[in-house]
Amino acid sequence: MKTIKFLSMMLVMLAMSVCMAGCSNDDDDSEFVGDSASIVGNWVQTNEYGTLITLYFKADKTGVINYTYSDMSGDSNENFEYDYIEKDRSLVIIGSQLSGSYYVTLTATKLILSDGDYSYTFTRK
Repeated sequence: MKTIKFLSMMLVMLAMSVCMAGCSNDDDDSEFVGDSASIVGNWVQTNEYGTLITLYFKADKTGVINYTYSDMSGDSNENFEYDYIEKDRSLVIIGSQLSGSYYVTLTATKLILSDGDYSYTFTRK
């Protein structure tokens, strides 16, 4: 009788562990996880003219674009505001040469902005 009770309890514990292991948050269907894939931070790209472009997205929805020209003619900075909707992967930049709406592909190390005609690929600095 003790053996049957013991086996019954083991079966119940096994069933409970399977139920507990199956529970998770399946709401996030994105390809990135955690803060490491946040748009906030520094992103860099060198364009076809050799200009180094650095995007700095701040947490307060403002940012700075820095252009470092390959001909050593100097740097220029532009401040901008942005609105990023993660679930839609949409980004709107206001007040700079990159002003516009973009579809965002984001991983921990790569940011791709696509506007339908062009794609701009940046890497995390």
